Amino acid sequence: MPVRERITTKNPNYSRFYEFNSKNSEICSDCPSKCGTKSWEKVLNRIQGVPVHTNWPFDATEAISTLYVCESPSNREFSHGLPSVGLTGQAIYKNEHSIAKLPDCWLDTLDGSVYRTNLVRCQADAGLQKRVDREKKMRVNEAAQKCILHLQAELSLIAENKIGTELHVVVAIGAGFSEWVKMVKKMAKNVFKDAGVMVKVTQMNHPSAPR
Repeated sequence: MPVRERITTKNPNYSRFYEFNSKNSEICSDCPSKCGTKSWEKVLNRIQGVPVHTNWPFDATEAISTLYVCESPSNREFSHGLPSVGLTGQAIYKNEHSIAKLPDCWLDTLDGSVYRTNLVRCQADAGLQKRVDREKKMRVNEAAQKCILHLQAELSLIAENKIGTELHVVVAIGAGFSEWVKMVKKMAKNVFKDAGVMVKVTQMNHPSAPR
């Protein structure tokens, strides 16, 4: 029998800890993922500039102790309106629990324990077929120049509001984006250390990459 992801389907229309309306966001105002410029022109209008926000609820009472920064949402994640619900989420769960096989309702457990977000919030592989690596890389690099400002705001908000005394940040961005990996790691260390939080920042391969 296939492993069940959840007890019941999760409604994506709930307030997230960090979310924004790209139509009104100054950061998003001239982002290529929203405007459909350059390599983003193949993206359908209905999904251009539509971000996938963190899984973490706005009204969560638990302190955030583990935070994953992934690369960008996949088609599955965009359709669910939640980050890291497919192969990436499975790999994160296995990494967190040091197991090889997923249990039933693994995604419910992951959502309740691990804060997940993306460097790029819009779907970087939208509309691409077959070998998408080159075009996807162009899109991630273009959009990340804007989205890094959202990530900085998000990390600062976490540091101010929803954290204990220790935090583990895992940067799970593909090896092809080494400069962004360095930037995110440095940003996380600085934001949380400045807030007096004992932070451990580690790096792992993109969770959905072949092993």
